[in-house]
Amino acid sequence: MDLDVNNSIVIEPIVDGERYKVNGYFVYKNKLRNWSCEEDLSDSELGAFDLYEKLIINNPRLKKHIIAVYNVTIGQNLKHNFL
Repeated sequence: MDLDVNNSIVIEPIVDGERYKVNGYFVYKNKLRNWSCEEDLSDSELGAFDLYEKLIINNPRLKKHIIAVYNVTIGQNLKHNFL
């Protein structure tokens, strides 16, 4: 799949509810069940993951999590696209 990731944040599920890739960085649940990442995510990446968690991860109606692309525009809110 070809994605234009310039000024975009791509979130890919690895293990639903446990492990995701945010712009190539692994985000996972630690022993205390909190989200963790070995790299510092940008404010935009954190905001996109927070939105993804609310819309996708915490949605009991979704059985399979999907790839999402958030377009970042300076001074505007994140725009959510599902793939």
